[in-house]
Amino acid sequence: MFDFAFNNASIGMAIVSLEGCFIQVNRALCDMVGYNERELLSMNFQSITHQDDLEENLEYVNQLLNQKIEAYHMEKRYIHRLGQTVWCMVIASVVYNEKGEPVFLFSQFHDITAKKLTEIVQKQTEDVLREKEESFRNLLEELPLAVLITQSGVCQYVNRAALNLIGAESAEDVLGTSTNDIVDPSNHDKLEERRRK
Repeated sequence: MFDFAFNNASIGMAIVSLEGCFIQVNRALCDMVGYNERELLSMNFQSITHQDDLEENLEYVNQLLNQKIEAYHMEKRYIHRLGQTVWCMVIASVVYNEKGEPVFLFSQFHDITAKKLTEIVQKQTEDVLREKEESFRNLLEELPLAVLITQSGVCQYVNRAALNLIGAESAEDVLGTSTNDIVDPSNHDKLEERRRK
């Protein structure tokens, strides 16, 4: 039953020697990293681990073998046979014999590549938007024209020229206040009409 579950699991699974060599791997792991079973069994996990994750991974294994932790899980990159990066959530623990001696490591691999790529693209997009927003803010600050940005009649942004125009010392004096506090009362009706439009 164990062999059936191991070989037919939808997630990658491996039995790994204490030195890191693959002893048994399932089909899901082979598909994940692009190597067939025979190839993987001639390798160790270090050889397909991304170099930036290897030191942290080896430290976890060391803590396992020294019984400082019972198991570990980490986000880790593997190098696929074709060269691309495969992101996995790896969960590993030690299996002991009747004498309490460590015999091998049991590892499970959840492919999180799609999730990680989405996170990376999202972060890159946020960085670009933040950079563009910063550039836009710098442009507004340098404009000689007064710029006041409002939402529902409340000031959200004011540039230096606008501060000079209304005689305020700092943006904090203006932000969050009603435009009615800034605009001459004789123009309140016009302002409300423009807002409606």
